[in-house]
Amino acid sequence: MSITLTGRQLEITPAIRGYVEGKLAYLLNDPALKISSIKVVMEYEKKQFSTGLVVNCKNHVYSAKVEDFDCYKSFDSALDKIENQLTELRERIVTHKREGLSGVDARNAEHLAEE
Repeated sequence: MSITLTGRQLEITPAIRGYVEGKLAYLLNDPALKISSIKVVMEYEKKQFSTGLVVNCKNHVYSAKVEDFDCYKSFDSALDKIENQLTELRERIVTHKREGLSGVDARNAEHLAEE
Protein backbone atom coordinates (compact mmCIF):
# COMPACT_ATOMS: atom_id res chain seq x y z
CA MET A 1 0.00 0.00 0.00
CA SER A 2 1.72 3.09 -1.20
CA ILE A 3 1.09 6.64 -2.31
CA THR A 4 3.12 7.88 -5.28
CA LEU A 5 3.15 11.65 -5.81
CA THR A 6 4.62 13.09 -9.01
CA GLY A 7 4.91 16.68 -10.19
CA ARG A 8 5.21 17.73 -13.82
CA GLN A 9 6.43 21.27 -14.34
CA LEU A 10 5.73 21.64 -10.63
CA GLU A 11 7.91 21.08 -7.58
CA ILE A 12 6.22 18.96 -4.93
CA THR A 13 6.88 20.83 -1.70
CA PRO A 14 6.68 19.20 1.73
CA ALA A 15 3.45 21.16 2.34
CA ILE A 16 1.80 19.69 -0.76
CA ARG A 17 3.09 16.19 0.05
CA GLY A 18 1.79 16.39 3.62
CA TYR A 19 -1.59 17.67 2.47
CA VAL A 20 -2.01 14.90 -0.13
CA GLU A 21 -0.82 12.10 2.15
CA GLY A 22 -3.01 13.36 4.99
CA LYS A 23 -6.11 13.33 2.79
CA LEU A 24 -5.38 9.87 1.32
CA ALA A 25 -4.31 8.07 4.51
CA TYR A 26 -7.81 6.94 5.47
CA LEU A 27 -8.36 5.31 2.06
CA LEU A 28 -5.43 2.96 2.57
CA ASN A 29 -6.85 1.78 5.91
CA ASP A 30 -10.27 0.75 4.53
CA PRO A 31 -10.35 -3.07 4.70
CA ALA A 32 -13.37 -3.45 2.39
CA LEU A 33 -11.71 -1.73 -0.58
CA LYS A 34 -8.32 -3.50 -0.40
CA ILE A 35 -6.43 -0.62 -2.01
CA SER A 36 -2.95 -1.59 -3.17
CA SER A 37 -1.64 1.75 -4.44
CA ILE A 38 -2.58 5.36 -5.16
CA LYS A 39 -0.86 7.46 -7.82
CA VAL A 40 -1.18 11.25 -7.87
CA VAL A 41 0.15 13.30 -10.78
CA MET A 42 0.08 17.08 -10.44
CA GLU A 43 0.84 19.27 -13.46
CA TYR A 44 1.21 22.98 -14.02
CA GLU A 45 0.52 24.06 -17.57
CA LYS A 46 -0.77 27.29 -19.10
CA LYS A 47 -1.31 28.94 -15.70
CA GLN A 48 -3.56 26.08 -14.63
CA PHE A 49 -3.07 23.11 -12.29
CA SER A 50 -4.17 19.63 -13.27
CA THR A 51 -4.42 16.69 -10.88
CA GLY A 52 -4.74 13.08 -11.99
CA LEU A 53 -5.56 10.47 -9.39
CA VAL A 54 -5.44 6.69 -9.96
CA VAL A 55 -6.53 4.25 -7.26
CA ASN A 56 -5.73 0.54 -7.66
CA CYS A 57 -8.06 -1.74 -5.71
CA LYS A 58 -8.30 -5.49 -5.86
CA ASN A 59 -9.76 -6.22 -9.33
CA HIS A 60 -10.61 -2.53 -9.94
CA VAL A 61 -8.84 0.61 -11.13
CA TYR A 62 -10.45 4.04 -10.67
CA SER A 63 -9.18 7.33 -12.04
CA ALA A 64 -10.11 11.00 -12.06
CA LYS A 65 -8.58 14.11 -13.60
CA VAL A 66 -9.45 17.71 -12.74
CA GLU A 67 -8.09 21.08 -13.85
CA ASP A 68 -8.32 24.23 -11.74
CA PHE A 69 -6.44 27.45 -11.06
CA ASP A 70 -5.53 26.31 -7.52
CA CYS A 71 -3.38 23.25 -6.84
CA TYR A 72 -5.23 22.24 -3.67
CA LYS A 73 -8.68 22.72 -5.21
CA SER A 74 -7.80 20.55 -8.18
CA PHE A 75 -6.61 17.78 -5.85
CA ASP A 76 -9.72 18.07 -3.65
CA SER A 77 -12.03 17.88 -6.67
CA ALA A 78 -10.23 14.80 -8.01
CA LEU A 79 -10.44 13.22 -4.56
CA ASP A 80 -14.19 13.91 -4.42
CA LYS A 81 -14.65 12.12 -7.75
CA ILE A 82 -12.64 9.14 -6.55
CA GLU A 83 -14.54 9.03 -3.24
CA ASN A 84 -17.85 8.83 -5.13
CA GLN A 85 -16.56 5.92 -7.21
CA LEU A 86 -15.18 4.13 -4.14
CA THR A 87 -18.43 4.66 -2.22
CA GLU A 88 -20.31 2.82 -4.96
CA LEU A 89 -17.73 0.01 -4.87
CA ARG A 90 -17.91 -0.20 -1.06
CA GLU A 91 -21.72 -0.45 -1.18
CA ARG A 92 -21.55 -3.23 -3.80
CA ILE A 93 -19.01 -5.16 -1.73
CA VAL A 94 -20.95 -4.85 1.52
CA THR A 95 -24.39 -5.66 0.10
CA HIS A 96 -23.23 -8.62 -2.00
CA LYS A 97 -21.60 -10.57 0.80
CA ARG A 98 -22.60 -14.17 1.06
CA GLU A 99 -24.98 -15.27 3.74
CA GLY A 100 -23.87 -18.15 5.91
CA LEU A 101 -25.69 -21.47 5.86
CA SER A 102 -27.09 -20.91 9.34
CA GLY A 103 -28.75 -17.70 8.14
CA VAL A 104 -30.27 -19.46 5.14
CA ASP A 105 -31.61 -22.30 7.29
CA ALA A 106 -33.16 -19.84 9.76
CA ARG A 107 -34.81 -17.86 6.97
CA ASN A 108 -36.18 -21.06 5.37
CA ALA A 109 -37.51 -22.22 8.75
CA GLU A 110 -39.35 -18.89 9.22
CA HIS A 111 -40.76 -19.12 5.72
CA LEU A 112 -42.00 -22.68 6.29
CA ALA A 113 -43.51 -21.72 9.67
CA GLU A 114 -45.57 -18.96 8.03
CA GLU A 115 -47.16 -21.43 5.57
